[in-house]
Amino acid sequence: MQLRDYQINLKNNAYRSWQAGNRNVLLVSPTGSGKTVVMSSVAHEMTTPGVAIAHRTELVGQISLAMARMGIEHNVIGSKSTVSFCIQQQIAELGRNYHRKNGRVTVASVDTLNSRSAALQQWASQQRWWMTDECFVAGTRISTPTHGPVGPRWRPHFGNRLRRIAQPQTHRQQPA
Repeated sequence: MQLRDYQINLKNNAYRSWQAGNRNVLLVSPTGSGKTVVMSSVAHEMTTPGVAIAHRTELVGQISLAMARMGIEHNVIGSKSTVSFCIQQQIAELGRNYHRKNGRVTVASVDTLNSRSAALQQWASQQRWWMTDECFVAGTRISTPTHGPVGPRWRPHFGNRLRRIAQPQTHRQQPA
């Protein structure tokens, strides 16, 4: 899938921010500008395991389909109906299923991650990057693992080090 110029610019801005030492980068872009496409492009370039998370089935499905369009075989962590929804979308549009339980990339529902957090601790500690869609609604509990002297522990995902990248006037910013 080919990115548009403004999406490439957004993605490059995110990479520059990471290279400047910012660990948590927030990309802001208008509705319909292809943020999910940019997210899948970044995931495609990552060589380490990671997760893209969203808080609604529709958004999990949208991210999963964008990953599939990019040719990324990926796991989906969600309810049985969410996983089925993602697979059905892929088959309907692309003629095949890109769901792979042991995929390098995972698309996940926030609620399912939270409800299965105890069972997913070891898996979560192996993920090297996390991307979120929509920044979630106020009050949504989101956590990711960190490693300390005693092993993995959970911390708030965003913390206080978010850095907003200025987006182009037309269309979305790209995640990198």
